[in-house]
Amino acid sequence: MATQIVPFGIETLTAYELGAKSEWFDHSLRANVSVFFDKYNQIQETLLSCPQFNPPSAPDTPCAAPVNGGDADIYGAELELAYHLGGLSVDGSYSHQQFEFKSVNASTGILIGNSVPGFQSNKWSVGAQYEQRLPNAATVTPRLDFIYAAGYYTNASNDPQSYLAGYHMMNGRITYKPDGPSGTWRWPAPTCSTSSGTPRSSTCPRRRARCTASPRRRARSGSRRRRSSDPAPG
Repeated sequence: MATQIVPFGIETLTAYELGAKSEWFDHSLRANVSVFFDKYNQIQETLLSCPQFNPPSAPDTPCAAPVNGGDADIYGAELELAYHLGGLSVDGSYSHQQFEFKSVNASTGILIGNSVPGFQSNKWSVGAQYEQRLPNAATVTPRLDFIYAAGYYTNASNDPQSYLAGYHMMNGRITYKPDGPSGTWRWPAPTCSTSSGTPRSSTCPRRRARCTASPRRRARSGSRRRRSSDPAPG
């Protein structure tokens, strides 16, 4: 609808991060920690409901208008731990972040207390595996992972109907590796969690195994568009 074509500008992100990576007890324990603070200016968001841009005769017309929501701060911390002892490996991660609008563009209908779509405040995971060598020199490795991801909104207006609750997911597998370069057999196939919590069969594309990428990095991706539009023609 022509009335939904409104001008919007670029968004900018200035990120600060401080962290440390360390190994302890003869490299058997690895601990990584970081804290971060991001300044997000003129965040681009897509309105799925915009009665302010619709004609009075059709206020509920579906909407997909890109707008600049406002300026916000994102801050939080991340922790990763991994321990190895013989064939036993245990690892875990935790991340927490906060999102705060400092100012909003009133014409968008976004409120100062809202969050951006897809923003998850907490995520954690824990996993363990044990590699057992067989008499034929092959190895069999059972592994179990458990993750949690907090809920999030799918709409910039943060209406209750757009909220997806947090979820837990457990994933177990057994890996058999023959002696020599003949490949690896896994049962069942490795799974990763999508942002909606639905497992997908694939190897995890993110930097952390088991798809436990930092939620702030996920919030930065998604539908972020770095472009601007010209004013609507008169």
